[in-house]
Amino acid sequence: MSTRRNVGGKYMEVREKNTSKGNKGTIMKKWSSKSKQDNNSRKEVPLGITLLSLFMYFVALVYFLGGILLVFNTAVFESLFEGLELVTYSMGVLSLAVIIISLLIGWIGYSLYKGKSWSRITVSVLVSISFITNIIALFLGFFGVIFPLLLQGLVIWYLLFSEEVTSFFNK
Repeated sequence: MSTRRNVGGKYMEVREKNTSKGNKGTIMKKWSSKSKQDNNSRKEVPLGITLLSLFMYFVALVYFLGGILLVFNTAVFESLFEGLELVTYSMGVLSLAVIIISLLIGWIGYSLYKGKSWSRITVSVLVSISFITNIIALFLGFFGVIFPLLLQGLVIWYLLFSEEVTSFFNK
């Protein structure tokens, strides 16, 4: 027979075993530091956070592939044009920077999905900066930024003012 017992905040699996002398012995095995009830009460990730994280993974993948292509282009450029070491060096540094940025974007997207509060603040700040930049571009006559402005405004509102999101990050 097997039961679970709370021992000092840890849940143990307890099994009774008959010994060779006919006495009943008890075997206790560490089961987990959380109960099954604690695992079931974990809040689910809101759909908007999941979609935003997936979008960030996609952007990270595009940046990563772009950085890899820059590495190959740097090698091709170097073989075609001898004597332009500064340009090839600059392209190499740029490709490394793009790859590092892609890894950071992926990490922020993962942290956002896991409910890390710092990632919510980081994404809110970065999207707000982009929002302000697009408002300036709109006033300068670039009307192609209207759709990104709407999406950025929606993301800012969702991350900062949605009750579903604030409760998820305050778990």
